[in-house]
Amino acid sequence: MIRFGVGKRETGIYEGSQLVSSEIVVPSSSRLLLRLDKVSFPAGATAWRHVHPGPGFRHLIKGCLRLEADDHTREVLTGDSWFEAANSPVRATASENYTETAFIRFLLLPLEYAGKRTIHILSDEDRNRERRQTTTTYFDEPVDL
Repeated sequence: MIRFGVGKRETGIYEGSQLVSSEIVVPSSSRLLLRLDKVSFPAGATAWRHVHPGPGFRHLIKGCLRLEADDHTREVLTGDSWFEAANSPVRATASENYTETAFIRFLLLPLEYAGKRTIHILSDEDRNRERRQTTTTYFDEPVDL
């Protein structure tokens, strides 16, 4: 089970569950957009160094992904979860050893991103490279905090 809590205070964990990750986020507004989507990569595809305008949790549902941030590099495997802060640069590369690598993502975004992509590629050179990953949005839901 993945549980994503949004609010002004800590909430309890369901009895018998195991906390995978916890982050405190100071919201930029009392009304935000909660997005659930899935990002899928074919073997070897890269999401070039980029940022998103809101924070969020990611959970790898298949494959293997190499994450390169400014201060660390890590490999995430199926079942791993991680957090990315708003406007935090990262580059993600799918392993060549899997036909597909995919993660689900919960993002808290400014309302003006409803129905819009959030990825902002940081270099002009990378912006012109092929984008092989695909994103499927399951919902964009305004929330009041």
